[in-house]
Amino acid sequence: AQLLGHSVFNHLLAVMSPAVVSLLLLLEVPAAALLAGLFLGQTPPIGVYVGLVLILVGLAVVLTRTEAVKQATPPYPGD
Repeated sequence: AQLLGHSVFNHLLAVMSPAVVSLLLLLEVPAAALLAGLFLGQTPPIGVYVGLVLILVGLAVVLTRTEAVKQATPPYPGD
């Protein structure tokens, strides 16, 4: 499992922005809590849901700002 995780992480770094990949890693903790609720019958505390929403909002902000910067950046003189 660890080999698969590292392979996926390295692939994502090659095809996505490192800022986005690092934010995606923040989803690990709330996802683990949600999976524990799903498979183990545990009830995640309300803080898990609040944290998940905050992480998703932060990810959305980074993604939209990254796209805005890409569109606003002029092409290189040689392109």
